[in-house]
Amino acid sequence: AAVGAPTADVTRVAYRFAAAHPAVSTMLVGTGNPDHLRRNVEDVLSGALTEAEMAYLRRTYGGLRWHQ
Repeated sequence: AAVGAPTADVTRVAYRFAAAHPAVSTMLVGTGNPDHLRRNVEDVLSGALTEAEMAYLRRTYGGLRWHQ
């Protein structure tokens, strides 16, 4: 499902966002389930978020301060 849709997979969105960020060179993914690991790798390799998806994330979460 598209980013922002009620059925969007938050984990998938997070992996795609992090994998495409120029400041991220390494992602640590932990799971004890081989099927989850396979899906996580597929998510990372599925490509960057679209510009429309990034715009939605910026509009929705851009004003939040994640650190102090």
